[in-house]
Amino acid sequence: MSGDLELSAAVRTHARVEVWIDGAPAAEFDQLPKALLEAGRIGLQFRSDKATVEFRDIRVRAIVP
Repeated sequence: MSGDLELSAAVRTHARVEVWIDGAPAAEFDQLPKALLEAGRIGLQFRSDKATVEFRDIRVRAIVP
């Protein structure tokens, strides 16, 4: 539906990444290449021929146990 919002979260712990969408697990990766583990830019993407995406209220923070 047009105008619907999804809450997405990506959590990285060392070389492991978990991605959640609206509270449900969507993807996980256990072995990220070393180049992706270095500090730097964050890329946001969305793939669809029939939709438009907008990002808002983006927050990045370190989670300290």
